[in-house]
Amino acid sequence: MGGPGRLRLFWALPVRDDLRAALASWQAEARRALPEASWARPEGFHLTLAFLGGRPPSEVEPILSAGRAVASGQGPFTLRTAGMGAFPDLVRARVICLRVESEACSILARNLQEAMASFGATLDRTFRPHITLGRPRRPLPFPALPAPFPDLDFPADGLVLFESRTEPGGARYTELGRAGFKDSRPPGP
Repeated sequence: MGGPGRLRLFWALPVRDDLRAALASWQAEARRALPEASWARPEGFHLTLAFLGGRPPSEVEPILSAGRAVASGQGPFTLRTAGMGAFPDLVRARVICLRVESEACSILARNLQEAMASFGATLDRTFRPHITLGRPRRPLPFPALPAPFPDLDFPADGLVLFESRTEPGGARYTELGRAGFKDSRPPGP
């Protein structure tokens, strides 16, 4: 948690509007198949790269500066969706997600986590890029859900630093800053 006077922060790749709409449509079908799950708000879909936990507000600018330094060494790249998945595994699903494939994304996550270590980030040695869509209320075998999500390519051209606030009805994310990759425009919504 963020704790008193602290902000719960993470770096992520934003999800473009067209992918967000496609995932929201898939998620609406999945709600019917698994109504007891808690589903992520579509406006909050993102791909987390580095989680910093609760940080004092005075660290936001240094965190943004360090993230921008990492982003400035990274060129734009393409990610590819790779079907639905679950964590920790398909037998005891606690998280339902859209899997994503990209070696560049994994390298970026490692570089960003290393740069954020002094701000509380830990190196996730099992990093698997994904977009969280929902959480069953109890671990269960991966459910039969709607038709498979199509494999799509989508671009990544920068990072966003988010603050996460837990509210009734789910987490809300507030954008605190952006870090565009070299030779690209700042990331769009």
